[in-house]
Amino acid sequence: MVATDAYTDALRTMWYFYLAIAALGFCASLAITKNQLSKEHEVQKQGLEEQERHRKEDKRLSQMSAKRKSGDMEHGMKDPEREAEKVRA
Repeated sequence: MVATDAYTDALRTMWYFYLAIAALGFCASLAITKNQLSKEHEVQKQGLEEQERHRKEDKRLSQMSAKRKSGDMEHGMKDPEREAEKVRA
């Protein structure tokens, strides 16, 4: 009898624990909403070659920007794109 009572108590404790876990899972599942997926497919280029191409492109653009800024300051010229942006605003 003692062994049966101990076994029953252990199972009862486990039952309550797993019942609480199941209830939490059920409540969490109520928060899940329907999500409409798009049918459009966009190809993503990945890998080291693509990263290298992006790095070189960014470096080229930053060098061009630096040259433009230093040229503008040397000659006292203003950037026409920036001036046009100011006029639009």
